[in-house]
Amino acid sequence: MQLKGVLIGMSQNNVDLLIIGAGATGASVAYEATRRGLRVALLESGDFGCATSSRSTKLLHGGVRYLELAFKNLDLAQLKLVREALLERAFWLEQVPFLAHRLELALPTKGCFEQSYYRLGLGLYDTLSGSKTIGSSRKLSKIELSEILPQLSSKFNSGVAYSDGQFNDARLNLLLALTAEQSGAIIKNHTKVVDLKKGINGKLCGAVSQDYSGHQEYWSAKVIVNATGIKADKIRQMVDPNVESRLLVSRGSHIVLG
Repeated sequence: MQLKGVLIGMSQNNVDLLIIGAGATGASVAYEATRRGLRVALLESGDFGCATSSRSTKLLHGGVRYLELAFKNLDLAQLKLVREALLERAFWLEQVPFLAHRLELALPTKGCFEQSYYRLGLGLYDTLSGSKTIGSSRKLSKIELSEILPQLSSKFNSGVAYSDGQFNDARLNLLLALTAEQSGAIIKNHTKVVDLKKGINGKLCGAVSQDYSGHQEYWSAKVIVNATGIKADKIRQMVDPNVESRLLVSRGSHIVLG
């Protein structure tokens, strides 16, 4: 084998699937792969769910703004996305009630037009959830709104309340990873992939990892999944330093009032 000389003295592991990155995506892939009988290794350079997956809104939602875009742009794909997300919301609320719960949100409005606009949109949002609805949207009077958000500007004279879900993303991430481990997966945190190897056919066949103590291991794998989120290009460039970046990184901010 082409790599034999390179790997002398290094402990070696053979798996069907090697997943780099143990955030929400990586842990989910590991969980599903072990359910299908594959030998899986899940490697994380930091702690589980410490990067992109730790910066979510903690909400289980169908995407109200995507629903608005669907009608503004006459985009059926956006509408299907909302429907799919609402079904997924219901799935997690049912499957992990110890990690997820219903959350009612208030949307302040300034007048009759805004009130009618959001009531109509959120009514459709409720309808799209079908039998998986978790609560109907409702009008909030100025008194009700001020009780919920007492420091809100007086220019908001009404509001709309609607339901979505909230979950503990870190615990769910860890639950998926540990469940995969119980099913036979090898999971390691603080273990960074430092090199990717190709076989004589030019295809990726494995990776070299290094833990916090400097110990290195070689992982022979039939398939390697790059689940490193915004660091995905760094893994790709480990294979080919000249490859063009694919990711356009953006940043958003969420302000939670409760």
